[in-house]
This record gives sequence, structure tokens and C-alpha cells, in this order.
Amino acid sequence: MHFFTIQNILYIIAPFLSVALAMATNGSSVNGVNSLANLKQTVDTANEQVATATIKSGVKQLFTTGTVFGMHQSIAGQVNNVSSEVNKALENLRLRPADFKNFDPALNNIEVTYLAYVDDVPNFAQTVGTKGTTFHVELNQPVADALTNLNRAVQALGTALSEKGFISEVSVSATEYAGDTLMKARSAWMGLLNFKGSLETGSVLF
Repeated sequence: MHFFTIQNILYIIAPFLSVALAMATNGSSVNGVNSLANLKQTVDTANEQVATATIKSGVKQLFTTGTVFGMHQSIAGQVNNVSSEVNKALENLRLRPADFKNFDPALNNIEVTYLAYVDDVPNFAQTVGTKGTTFHVELNQPVADALTNLNRAVQALGTALSEKGFISEVSVSATEYAGDTLMKARSAWMGLLNFKGSLETGSVLF
């Protein structure tokens, strides 16, 4: 009869534990930066949804369900979706900084990934701002508030990445520009109730 001691058991399973640990570490690295890599798609999807929202679908949905844009989420909702994803990336950076440090720059540089997202924010801001300057069913204040929150999230993530040395001055400048466009877009949603507004004089969007 063979008796297995704890040492024997550990000796047998050690190779499997090593493989599992390596897989967990690699997966953690991918997941940690995934939130950053997904931001571009989140911004682009929101931009498309806002761009294709129509007054006709908005009016119909308003009188049938009390919401707007039919199958589309409200503009404020789309902006808030982007904010949520940006905040997730920020939270991952704060809680799991090693994931970012272990990210292989030879495979996909963090700054390149970051710029791909932040360079698309002005396009999204332009789309949202344009909707605010034309007649719309959606109330202004929720959109204006959502744009303010998105700007805070964008600036917070950019600052955190810069402080940790993951992005350069080029990305910092792109972040500041993105924030400027969001605030310019906000000016189009500063009218009373749902009356259309206008972009600030000298807007960089057009």
C-alpha cells in the first residue's frame, strides 16, 4: 500500500500549478489592458448610435414609452456608456497596475492603443454637439451633465497613465484636446428644456 504525504502530493501537482499560474498571469495581463484596448470600439459604437438617431424615432418612442430614439439609447445614455468604460479602464489601472507594466510593448504599445481611443473622442463630441444644435426631443440637461462627467473621466485616465509614465506629452495633448471638444459640445446642450443650443464661438469642432 502506498501512502501519499503532503510533500508527495505537492511534488505531483507542482507542474500543473505552474502552468495554471502562468495562464492566470497571462490572462490577467490581457484582461488588465483589454479595458483600454476596448475604448476605441466603445467610442466608435456610441458615435454611430448617436449619428443615426432620428427625430422621427425619438418622437414616436417618447409618446409610447417615455424614452427617446426608438431602438437607440438616448444620447445621454450613449455618453454615459463611454464614461463607464473609461472609468473601468481607470479602475483597472489603479487596482492592477502590474497588468499594464507586464504588457509587452513589442506586441501592442500602450500609447498607440490609448491614442487610437482618445483621437476618436473629438469625432464623438462633434456628433453629439451637432445633435444639440438641431431640434431634438431629448432634454438638454442630462446630456450636458453626461458630457461633463465624460470629460472628467477622460482627463482622469489620461492623467493617471501620464503619471505612471505609460503615455507621452503627445497623448497628454490629445487628451486635453478631447476634453476641449467635449466641453464645446456641451455648450450645444445648455438650452432650456429641449430647445436647441449652439456651440461656443470659436469651437474647434468645425
